[in-house]
Amino acid sequence: MPSPGPVPGTKCQPQEMKVYVGMSVYGCVRSFNGDIVNGVDYVIKEILPDKIVVDIDPQYNLTTPEDVQKCTAKLQPFVQAVADVLQTGPKTVEELIQARVKGIAKELTACFFRDKLWLRWLNFVLLFPQNFEVSGNVVSLVGEEGEEDDIEAIDLNKIPKRIVLSHADFVCKLRMSYARCYYTVQGKTYRDTHVVLLDTSHKRFDMRKLIVGMSRVTHGQFVHVATGIDEKRLLGLSKPSALPIQAEEPDNMMEGGDHCVDEE
Repeated sequence: MPSPGPVPGTKCQPQEMKVYVGMSVYGCVRSFNGDIVNGVDYVIKEILPDKIVVDIDPQYNLTTPEDVQKCTAKLQPFVQAVADVLQTGPKTVEELIQARVKGIAKELTACFFRDKLWLRWLNFVLLFPQNFEVSGNVVSLVGEEGEEDDIEAIDLNKIPKRIVLSHADFVCKLRMSYARCYYTVQGKTYRDTHVVLLDTSHKRFDMRKLIVGMSRVTHGQFVHVATGIDEKRLLGLSKPSALPIQAEEPDNMMEGGDHCVDEE
C-alpha cells in the first residue's frame, strides 16, 4: 500500500507497506478517536479489497467499566506526583519505575495484577489522557509540544478489540514494527521471534541499549548482533561478495571481540 505522504504533527511519518495476515503493527496517532491507540500493538486479521481488519494484541488485558472506575479512584492521588516527575521532560517507562513514586507500585499491582510492570504504567497513562500521553515506551505531559489541552478522556472499556480500517486510514494510523528504536521497544516481548540488533558500533550505542535489545526475546537463540557488513546487506547498501566473510564471534560476548560494547 502506498504512503499518503507526510502527516502534520506525526512523530513517525507513514511509509509504503506490504501487508499480510498475522503481521504486527503499532498505533501512531496524536489522539484517541475511538479506534487506534497510540503506541499499542495490533495484529492484522483480514485484508479486504478496500478494508483491513486488525485486532488489538492479546497482551493488552482490557477491563470492565467497574474496574476502570475503581482503578481511576485508586490511582488519581498519584497523578500529580507522576506529573512532577515529567516536569523535566518525557520519560521512558523504565525511568518512571526508577523514579519510585511513593505508593504507586502497590496500587498499580492491585489494579492490573495480570499485566507486566510496563503494561501497568501504560494502563495508568490511558486512565488519565487529559494529563499524560504515551508514544511507544515514552510518557510525557499533554501539551508539551503545543498540543490541545482539552483532550477527551479515554475509557479503557471503550477501546475496541477489533477495528476495521480503510486502506488510507491503516497507512496513516499504523506503522510497521520491524525496525524500532531501542528506547521505544522497552517493555515489548518478542516470543519465539528472531531479533537483530543494529547500530551496535555507533558512538551513541552503550551497554544500556545492548541490554534493552537483548532482553526483548524469550531465549538467547532468537537474538542476533549484526556486524557492520551485515547491516549494509540488510539495508541494501552493499551486495554479498562471492566469498562471504565470516566474522569471528568470541565465546564470551561481554569480554572482547567486535561484538563487545564497553559501558561508558
